[in-house]
Amino acid sequence: MESDHLMGRVLVAATEAFVSSDDNHLPPVADTATADRLAALVSQLPPDQRRLLRMGTRALQGISLLRYGRRFHRLPTDRARRLLQRLERAPLKPLRRLHRVLKMLCQYAYFAGEETWPACGYGGPWLGRIDVAADAAPDVGDLS
Repeated sequence: MESDHLMGRVLVAATEAFVSSDDNHLPPVADTATADRLAALVSQLPPDQRRLLRMGTRALQGISLLRYGRRFHRLPTDRARRLLQRLERAPLKPLRRLHRVLKMLCQYAYFAGEETWPACGYGGPWLGRIDVAADAAPDVGDLS
């Protein structure tokens, strides 16, 4: 569906605005599989939540068009970041909630990828990295 494709481009642009800055060394969003992870996350949402997210991204596009004369996904990253920061402080609660939802969704999709882990200092999951004996019982001392 065309609106889902447009929503995906808006989410990728929002992710770029949330995670990019001059003082970090994170890989660019385009060099990660963030777009695929976002599509997978959105596809797992219930239909009513997906519809609300679609309406929110349309609202973001409209606000961007009114403020800057360009759609959100075509804004330079610094302007997109400023627009998202304004949403965070918006007087209307639905706009603040949209900011929070976009931030959680975009950052989760971005940082869930292994390609971002070294840059942020995460070594990956511990599963399988420590040998634990299957029959070893914990030593809890004398409980009497």
